[in-house]
Amino acid sequence: MIYELNSKDYPKMKPLLNGLEKHPVINGVIDRNNVGRIFVDHKNSPTAALIWAQMELFYLIGNSENPVFNSQIERFIIHSLKPEALAIGDDCLNLELYPFQTWNVNLKNIFKNKLMEGERVPFKFEKDRFSSVDVKNVPDGYRILKIDPSVIYLDKENVISNELKKFWESLDTFYNKGLGYCVLKEDEVIGTCISAFVSNNEYEIGINTYKPEHLNNYQIIQCIFFLLRI
Repeated sequence: MIYELNSKDYPKMKPLLNGLEKHPVINGVIDRNNVGRIFVDHKNSPTAALIWAQMELFYLIGNSENPVFNSQIERFIIHSLKPEALAIGDDCLNLELYPFQTWNVNLKNIFKNKLMEGERVPFKFEKDRFSSVDVKNVPDGYRILKIDPSVIYLDKENVISNELKKFWESLDTFYNKGLGYCVLKEDEVIGTCISAFVSNNEYEIGINTYKPEHLNNYQIIQCIFFLLRI
């Protein structure tokens, strides 16, 4: 069977996090900072779980050898989670496996429908290179602001608050535990750099440019990426 955990029971997931103790997305959901749901094989003593970090990723973690749980995953996703995901605009099933080797062996038996396989490409953060960016050289008419209630008030189109609500339980939770900056042209939001998921001092960063005409402005892109190190 597949059971949904009540959020108050999310700490029961901790024993399954071998090697994932600093994973900001999974722990952001477990810590109830960020929006997500957890489905397990046993309510009281889960050994395997499907974690849905909404607007981000799905994760299969724990014991990959539970035949009853495994046999129900695909149908559960298609018939229960897919309609809910599409309703909130989460239109891609991006799935990660932990531990990868054991889940990957069973993947073709779990999913009868063909899955596209890919790899996430890690990049090394070059602190010295970012430190050389001159953020004072912001083009005329643009400004960089830290996201707080006063900036949310300026944003008449609710671009920032809508972005935050994709990932955070509330704006107050973001103000208390998150971090973000935005680029404005006059009072129009051009781009944001926010902590999409947070657990302790680990952050998953989301960067967006909302107006395509500004994508070619290299200085603005520099400003947005600079926010990663503020």
